[in-house]
Amino acid sequence: MENILDPDIFKELESRALPQSTHFGSMFIYGLGHPNARVFAAANSPSRRVLMENMDKIDDWTESRTLGSRYSSQLPLRIMLSHQEEVLKMQLSRYSNLRSFEGWMLKDFHIDEDSGDTAKIIEVNEDENGNRASSDKSREKYLFGKHVVGCDGPSSVVANQLQIKFDGLLNLANTKSLLVHAPGLYNHVVNKLGNTHQYQIIRKNFGLAAIVAADPSQDLRNFLFVFGKAKTAPPDEVCREFLGSDNYEIKQHRTCSWYQELLAR
Repeated sequence: MENILDPDIFKELESRALPQSTHFGSMFIYGLGHPNARVFAAANSPSRRVLMENMDKIDDWTESRTLGSRYSSQLPLRIMLSHQEEVLKMQLSRYSNLRSFEGWMLKDFHIDEDSGDTAKIIEVNEDENGNRASSDKSREKYLFGKHVVGCDGPSSVVANQLQIKFDGLLNLANTKSLLVHAPGLYNHVVNKLGNTHQYQIIRKNFGLAAIVAADPSQDLRNFLFVFGKAKTAPPDEVCREFLGSDNYEIKQHRTCSWYQELLAR
């Protein structure tokens, strides 16, 4: 990554990542910011920094999941996708010969080994929660190039058209995902319950939610999944019940699908 990004851009990306002292693992807890919140169980590995100091004791699976590679000069960064996209966009803006298309998505493509590849993109609109939709009046564009690179997932236009097969299960569950600004909650939880990557919160007669610190520096929390009665509850009720605080602001609310880990073949 350091060889791809300009040094100042890489430092910007690094500054937005979770602290390297954050454990890789999860806690199963009752409540979060609630006065009676408590930990039922925890499954944490040491932090990546500590793991790097004990490489001779680490198996290949642990290495790949938590370190990326023991030969890397830089520890992998855990950083919210929106930050990754914003910083990479900053990098791309420095190249005058590149064009980007925001608000468009791939609709179709054609591979021609003689004349080059053609990609058809269609204009889409986003609602206030970032959910995309096209309409009958959407505009179309055709892009031409030597290559089409597909980085759009296992159920995408690219995967379907090229008949790429995956081992694993798609759409294991549909749930809601929320991005929430909750001032002071990150430090409160770390000091009271401990530090981990994912908090799995149970609330009696309401449901289960998994929450991660999307961006501690901006007090942003991300609900990865919500199950039980909470799945159909209004977003505000979900936040109050699982966060244990009225001091929050919902930044984004959308539905999401869960997948099992997939391997292309």
